[in-house]
Amino acid sequence: MKKNWIIALIIVGLGAAVSAGLWMRQCPPCGSDWLVRELQLTPEQQTRFASLDKDFSGKCSRCCEQMCTARLALSQELQRADSATPKVEELLRQMLAAQAASERETVQHLFRIKSLLTPEQQRRYVELVTGKLCAMCPQGGHHADPHP
Repeated sequence: MKKNWIIALIIVGLGAAVSAGLWMRQCPPCGSDWLVRELQLTPEQQTRFASLDKDFSGKCSRCCEQMCTARLALSQELQRADSATPKVEELLRQMLAAQAASERETVQHLFRIKSLLTPEQQRRYVELVTGKLCAMCPQGGHHADPHP
């Protein structure tokens, strides 16, 4: 009996570790301090960015928390279920909804930032953001040269 409890605890621990790892991968720290350096922002732009970042950070954190909560619940449900139950499907929907909300908010944040930039900074910003977005793709299919 003790052996079964130990195995169950190991499975729960592994599930939590995998969930946390996935959360960290999906939800990198929010913020745009790197933009201040890369775009040589003016003091006025830095002040406006700080306000945007504070707002975005809160929204980003809430989305990530929802995603992590759903993943943890999913890992627990996977231990109990032998197939894709309605509960598994519901947890998947919750997880995907949180991820979609995070992506939408990120895109809106990118447009808010872009609106504060000069035309030259906007061009550089798009290059930087595209590079960061593409670096997050695990498949690497986006690296195909669009101009062969």
